[in-house]
Amino acid sequence: MNRFNKLDNIIIYFDKGLRTLWGEPVGTIRPDPAQLFEEVELTTVEQQLSARLMRVDHAGEVAAQALYQGQALTARRIDIRDQLQQSAVEEMIICAGVKIGFGN
Repeated sequence: MNRFNKLDNIIIYFDKGLRTLWGEPVGTIRPDPAQLFEEVELTTVEQQLSARLMRVDHAGEVAAQALYQGQALTARRIDIRDQLQQSAVEEMIICAGVKIGFGN
C-alpha cells in the first residue's frame, strides 16, 4: 500500500467523501440476498414506511463511512489505518446495495 503525505491523504479522503455523497455505487460480486424471497405487494402506507426506514439506514451507512475514513486519516498505526479503511470499503458496498436495490 502506498504511503502518502498528510496533504495527499486529506485530498484522497476529501475525494472519497465526495464520491460517497455523489458518486456511482460500487458494484459487488456477492449475490443479491433479496433474490431468495418472493416479491409481495406493499400497501401505500407500507411503501412509505419502507422508504423512510431505508433512508434512515442509508444515512447511517454514509455516516459510518465518514467515521471510518476520518479515523483512518488520523490513525498513527498502519495496521489500525488499514483496518479502518477496510471497514469503510465494507460500508460502501452496503450503501451500493441500498442505492441499487432501493432507488431513491
